Amino acid sequence: MQLKKYVDLFTGLFFLLFTVVYISQIPAIRITRVSTVDSALYPKVMAALLLGLSLAQLYAALKRLKQGVQAKEDQTKREYKGAVRTLFLAVAYVVVLEPIGFFISSSVYIFLQILVMCPPEKVRYGQFAVIAVAAAGIINLIFRFGLNLMLPLGLFEYLY
Repeated sequence: MQLKKYVDLFTGLFFLLFTVVYISQIPAIRITRVSTVDSALYPKVMAALLLGLSLAQLYAALKRLKQGVQAKEDQTKREYKGAVRTLFLAVAYVVVLEPIGFFISSSVYIFLQILVMCPPEKVRYGQFAVIAVAAAGIINLIFRFGLNLMLPLGLFEYLY
């Protein structure tokens, strides 16, 4: 099929268009100041990241088209499985975030997401667990003490 070789290009264009629409909606955000940052900071950071990733996707797709390289069929199937697993993990994370709390749910999510993204022959459970717990802890500390914002405590609510 002729369209298959343009999938990456269409994906990059779609996300670029999505980013433009996203950026156009940022001025509609009601500005509130809860801490040292206002409510529009996160959307601006996400817009910059989306724009950068969209442009990188377009660049890679155009480079592959120019070289005539196509993704291998088995690699594409693995990527679809990973995308479905990532979507499932993200939905599950959102569902359990409030009752279980940020630290526990984020640690588990990061650990499982690393397993989804890592090739099976390079899996190191101990190392991934340490990375997940450290990342969740550092993010929690940044929000609590750097931004003065509380994340959901969940099971740790009795400590505060």
